[in-house]
Amino acid sequence: DTSKIYDELVSDIVESVANEGINGTVFTYGQTSSGKTFTMQGCGKDEDGTVGIIQMAAKEIFGSIKAERSENEFGGVSTSESTVKVSYIEIYNEELRDLLTDNKRKAKPTALTIREDKRGSIAVENLKEVAVRSLDQLMEVFRVGESNKAVGSTKMNDRSSRSHAILRITIEKKTVLYSERGVMGEDKENNEAASPNNKAVVVKSSSTLNLVDLAGSESVRLTGASGMQKKEGGMINQSLLT
Repeated sequence: DTSKIYDELVSDIVESVANEGINGTVFTYGQTSSGKTFTMQGCGKDEDGTVGIIQMAAKEIFGSIKAERSENEFGGVSTSESTVKVSYIEIYNEELRDLLTDNKRKAKPTALTIREDKRGSIAVENLKEVAVRSLDQLMEVFRVGESNKAVGSTKMNDRSSRSHAILRITIEKKTVLYSERGVMGEDKENNEAASPNNKAVVVKSSSTLNLVDLAGSESVRLTGASGMQKKEGGMINQSLLT
């Protein structure tokens, strides 16, 4: 039951990303055809109990944002605005590819490059991020990425992942804190000095939930892979052991 797995292992991680500004990662790992992709993606809707971790996590994130908006409407010591962005990448034969670009029209999709900036932050150059405002929009972006993902048929799996896939959900939050006693501090990022008339401070945060569906380890004897699929399987096994 994927919902039980989510409640016991995943929900706390998603809550930390959504409410505490902490990065989190969830990944599925195992042999090919062991149910990793089903656990991550599911194959149905809420009412039939076959949704996956991706949909459950997205639902919790937007539920948290909705709850914050409700609190803002009824007043309080702070107000928050949140923006959700999604990117989807795969690691195929040791190359990083953007699944939200139209790779199918290219004979050889362009490999992405990972860079580290002066502050030590790691980023993927030219990675496409899509802003979404609802669960439905997020799942539509996910389906676009799925249509570009490398898959193949083997003796063990009719739709075998030939790459590691990473769905990244980033939450950018701007919170305004109010003080009944007056000034709370200074928004250093925007260089806005506190003054006697300024009774609020702005806090900005960015956190990312990484949902990783690792391709399964393979045995050529069992999968019957040959040619390119044999090479893909070898690269998958190598990357899982590195």
